[in-house]
Amino acid sequence: MIVFEGVDAAGKTTLCNELCEALRKDHKPVRLYHFPGTQQGTLGELVYRIHHLHSSEFGVATIDACSLQLLHIAAHIDAIESQIKPAISFGEWVILDRFWWSTYVYGLDNGVQEPQLRLMIEVEKLAWGTIKPEVVFLVDSGIPLRDDETNSLAWQRKQQAYNRLADSENSTQKCVRVETGKGNRAKNRALSRIQESIAGLTKGRKSGV
Repeated sequence: MIVFEGVDAAGKTTLCNELCEALRKDHKPVRLYHFPGTQQGTLGELVYRIHHLHSSEFGVATIDACSLQLLHIAAHIDAIESQIKPAISFGEWVILDRFWWSTYVYGLDNGVQEPQLRLMIEVEKLAWGTIKPEVVFLVDSGIPLRDDETNSLAWQRKQQAYNRLADSENSTQKCVRVETGKGNRAKNRALSRIQESIAGLTKGRKSGV
């Protein structure tokens, strides 16, 4: 399992897709998952819609920030048990777009108390059990790659929170910072950095093993 993390508009999802394509060309069985989820008919996709369309689609005027993060954790656990664990057991590569790191960073930024976040994340960690990412790539673009996030203090604040979290997790988890930016040249440099970091994995594991 390889995880990509980072603030919105940093290029994270683009790099996930590029890595999946490169692994498939190398004849690796790959599954890409997004947290909370995008696949229709899953709890994750429902939680995504509740998060972004709670007023227009569900008639819910507001959602408490802690309650919203609990919904995200529930979606994570559902995907872990119903999709990710089976994929790993079948020998597939799992590329995960977001992890519990996002729950922590976005929850803090939205005003959820840290003790509450730590407790709900602990429930997710119990669901993961012994499964841990081979590496977490923290994608840092320096500046937002989307116009709607330009000059956003919240964007910078969350980027700094991700960096602090990566520093604290680095003692127990391999974390690699990947710098990216606008344009294909920056994207290709970032992808090369990612491929170098997982070179030992791609050489040491055959398809279906």
